[in-house]
Amino acid sequence: MRDLIEVLRAELASGQPSPVPTWYRFDMKRPGLRYCSNPTCFNTETEATKFCPCSRCKLVKYCGTACQKKSWNASHKQLCVALKVEQHRTPGDKALQKAFGS
Repeated sequence: MRDLIEVLRAELASGQPSPVPTWYRFDMKRPGLRYCSNPTCFNTETEATKFCPCSRCKLVKYCGTACQKKSWNASHKQLCVALKVEQHRTPGDKALQKAFGS
């Protein structure tokens, strides 16, 4: 986790997006469609069913509250808190959101 925070700090300081870690990269098999950010869920966003973003970081989207809770408890909580801290240190950073595909 500390390695990711250091990568994010370096990215924010340089103004250039770093590569997204492979463990956090979304597999966009169908162009224009997003998969649920819960790694154990394979639901796909459609025009009829839009996914809800994380209310804190806005970088990931979930198909429902059950998936959001599973992901939060499993791993997203640590990353989300770190991202929120970094966003407050450098307001208006669009490069970070672009790097994570939102």
